[in-house]
Amino acid sequence: MHWSRLPFVLMLVLAVALPALADDPIGEDFGDAPDPPYPTYAASMGAFHPFTTQFKMGALIDGEQDGQPHPAALGDDNMTTDDEDGVSWGSLAPGTVGSIGIDLTNSATGGYIDAWVDFGYDGSWIEPGDQILTSQWVPAGTYGTFNFPVPGTAVPGITFARVRLSSTGGLAPTSWAIDGEVEDHTVLISNAVEEWKWEQMPDLTTTGIDVNCSEPFILADDFLCEEPGRLTRIEIWGSWRDDFMPFGTDPGAIDFFLSIHEDIPASESPTGYSMPGELLWMHTYPAWTFDFGIYAGDIIEGWMDPPDGYIMPGDWTCWRYVFNIGPAEAFHQVGTPDSAVVYWLDVQALPHDQGAYFGWKTSTNHWNDDAVWGMGVEPFMGPWEELVYPPQHEWAGQSIDLAFRLRMEYGTDVPDETVPRRHSLRQNNPNPFNPKTTIAYDVPAGGARVTIEVFDVNGRLVTTLIDGHEPEGARTVTWDGTDINGDQMATGVYFYRMTAGEAESMRKMLLLK
Repeated sequence: MHWSRLPFVLMLVLAVALPALADDPIGEDFGDAPDPPYPTYAASMGAFHPFTTQFKMGALIDGEQDGQPHPAALGDDNMTTDDEDGVSWGSLAPGTVGSIGIDLTNSATGGYIDAWVDFGYDGSWIEPGDQILTSQWVPAGTYGTFNFPVPGTAVPGITFARVRLSSTGGLAPTSWAIDGEVEDHTVLISNAVEEWKWEQMPDLTTTGIDVNCSEPFILADDFLCEEPGRLTRIEIWGSWRDDFMPFGTDPGAIDFFLSIHEDIPASESPTGYSMPGELLWMHTYPAWTFDFGIYAGDIIEGWMDPPDGYIMPGDWTCWRYVFNIGPAEAFHQVGTPDSAVVYWLDVQALPHDQGAYFGWKTSTNHWNDDAVWGMGVEPFMGPWEELVYPPQHEWAGQSIDLAFRLRMEYGTDVPDETVPRRHSLRQNNPNPFNPKTTIAYDVPAGGARVTIEVFDVNGRLVTTLIDGHEPEGARTVTWDGTDINGDQMATGVYFYRMTAGEAESMRKMLLLK
């Protein structure tokens, strides 16, 4: 029998009885999404969990006698203990891939995550596409980042999400669970689309291969620069051979070595094909100093140990690894539209478990000639060999390209120690406020086009405070509680969002009259 179909009286009996059976019980955890339209109160069959201090998302937990509905899902925030600290959200835009971070670093037990976003903003989490995670396992003591599709029909604006942790999984957005925690959140569906300076997407069909880049293997692929600036984000796609992660459950227990090299074109190369030349930049990412998450599951991919050791199937899950770089440490590319420059990205991985192997995934986005491979350790200067599809593959002998993308978020100026390295949006002060409040924010090195907007709880634009290019440094702006027409706004929760270049941040504030 599915738990959500239990009679409500029986659910209440179980909710009272089960905490007595748990270690260190402190009551039930309810959600705080607005009710109506969402089921939050017990009488509405809202989600609730008997739990212990040892099984939780984030660092904090609280207990309530009933749901804490709030127009902006701030009911838990207004409790003595704000326990909504276990979930984080990446940028969400219609037709793109979104991300969610789940924090079980303080949990003694791993658990399953079920999560929903009301993409249609229709007061329901049961429409097709609303469930973004279904029984997603997160190991104890880890932080997992998971990707999901944002429907092209998603309604831009502020909407509501519910995330549930349990030992069983398979939960609905309503009703009782045997253990765990529930968190309700407001999330922003933006019209903004991420812009990438270079993008080669992964081949997720049966022609896709994960090429071993675990030490001593090292792989490299080239890209073209037509705009000067600093590369501050590198993403790669790949898989674990046989889906075996380090120690069975830890995809973050791996060191990555990334480097960028100048290009030796085929016309100047002794091998007859282009390959990496002089080392220009190198960065080491120890375990757990990067972001990562499952990009796609239930796929069938091949595995290859260069030059032609091919296994099919070799794995069934694609992972995305994200490497962020501060502007002071980022690689400064110098190509322009009139004088484009070719660079090479090298990737080598060192799993902390000798029985685990990571492979860089192939891409069908072909540019220039082959990717290349070698054997050694970074910094690696060759020799390099061509990377081509193996004899057993339907594209045998054809050039292999690898899946990665690059983002440039900062200009060409080198920031000094007094200039912020990235944008930030601070909590308004005072908060609550009446009649006005000050919003502090940082603009990164080189300045940026900045927009600061205020929204009501329904996601409607109230006013725009900043819209234009802002110089680098710490800055402030004041909101006097009026809308775009100068009319005073009513008491309530409002959201303010800062967009700086391609980055976004959002916070809540309370106007109290």
